[in-house]
Amino acid sequence: MLANLFLLLVSCLAGLSLCELSLRIFYPKYRNVAEAEFNRDAMRIWVRKPNSRSWGIHPDTGRPHFVHHNNLSLRQHRNFSATDLASATNIGFFGDSFTENVGLPVQYSFTEPLHYLLNQGQRRFNVLNFGVLGYGTGQSFLHYENFHYAEDLDYVIYMYYQNDLNNIFQTNLFHLDDAGVLVANEAIRSSWFVPLISWMHLSYLILDLAGHSEDYDMVSSSWKLYKEWRKRNEIEDKGRVYDENRANSLAIFSQIIRRWKHLVERKGGRFYVVLLPTLPEFPDVFPLLLEENINVLNLADCFGSLDATHQSRPWSTSPYRFKTDGHWNEQGNKFAAVCLYRFFEKEVGLPHISEDEMQQALSRYYAAFEEGLPDNGGRLDTEGSVSLQTRTRIRDMILEFGNVESIEEKTKKVKGRGKRIIRSVFDVYLDGRQLLFVKRNCTPADRQQFIFHVIPANVRDLPAHRVEFGFDNLDFDHPGFEIDDQQCAVVHWLPSYASKRIRVGQVLPNGTPIWVAEAAVE
Repeated sequence: MLANLFLLLVSCLAGLSLCELSLRIFYPKYRNVAEAEFNRDAMRIWVRKPNSRSWGIHPDTGRPHFVHHNNLSLRQHRNFSATDLASATNIGFFGDSFTENVGLPVQYSFTEPLHYLLNQGQRRFNVLNFGVLGYGTGQSFLHYENFHYAEDLDYVIYMYYQNDLNNIFQTNLFHLDDAGVLVANEAIRSSWFVPLISWMHLSYLILDLAGHSEDYDMVSSSWKLYKEWRKRNEIEDKGRVYDENRANSLAIFSQIIRRWKHLVERKGGRFYVVLLPTLPEFPDVFPLLLEENINVLNLADCFGSLDATHQSRPWSTSPYRFKTDGHWNEQGNKFAAVCLYRFFEKEVGLPHISEDEMQQALSRYYAAFEEGLPDNGGRLDTEGSVSLQTRTRIRDMILEFGNVESIEEKTKKVKGRGKRIIRSVFDVYLDGRQLLFVKRNCTPADRQQFIFHVIPANVRDLPAHRVEFGFDNLDFDHPGFEIDDQQCAVVHWLPSYASKRIRVGQVLPNGTPIWVAEAAVE
């Protein structure tokens, strides 16, 4: 009997392992939530880890991208030091998945083009993204309250979404005492097996099959909370005491917003609430915010000014959201950046820029990245002629440490499935359009002028704004370059046009070649 039980257990484990492996390889939909990194928190239930890296999947294209959280646990690919915050006007955005934007590469999240637009002049701004997947009003407020540099935030922007009231009820982080005073509750503790459950893609497949896909973040944080969440949802679904719960959540929401505004103003900042463009009206919340004398920016109105058809159609058919997901897409984030810039242009007294100047600035910004500029359908196109120097400057502003893996990860990934096309001072590997340059026993002295030269299969394939034959420099001071005691590596993406040969080399500052090598591209 014991032998049979043991065989049964082994068979079940083998079957589960096979299913898990198959999901990871053939259906990586859950990669972004299964590989997200959280810390457990006694107040906020879960918090993002600083200096952590996971994967996001674009909902429409299925293309993976890095999701990096910086030294302050913010969803940005650049760090903020105490000196940075002390020397600039700081704008912090708080909210949930609409703010964090894990479904997009970071450069398409609204905070990044907004950061670029605000820093066109002499005045310095930092735009900080405090969004966390699944956070409600209470967790967002606690996020601000526990931020070490909260006094340095000149503007605190809370981005309200319609499910935030439900989160107040479901997480139960606050209640009102008999006198109507806001009281914080201790967060539900995570169970010991939560890390295992949240790591498995099967967990999220089961939730999908059960119709509970909105609970991904609950499984990632606390099994006990997930069970309480489901119980409370069932209460609402069955219509029991719904009005009472809604009224109580609104009362708690009002108290949190009031306390949040007071705390920000006491620290010398200004507090605003942004209403997302997903609903034309907020019948409960908007009057309440006005009653509390809260500054409100309704993005639905601004989106309507940019596209007159916006308010005449439901969000489910909007071109500003993903086709397979309810969050806003690249174009929605672009519109949000424009709306928020226009707001801050007046708020902080920046010189007004015309619509043409705005579009030119945005064209420069999006052309700096591989995918290019999003059009009104949320697709991505390359547009305009932007110099390499400008593109590099913009990329360095937004991607301080780039969409890059570690040296070991890059080397294993490309060497494992790519082909070494040149073996010289640098070993050069080609994997699709990705070039990897690797050198063993690398030292800082290797940071000389490194060049590569792409010879197109047909000169007519070259876009009009490209330099003929695709000559380019690799700046080894760019964050894409990494160096340690053993090797250095740099990744570069080939141009989108067909190539037949690649010539690479290093030259001295006076133009004298140190070495040159050439290889065919199949």
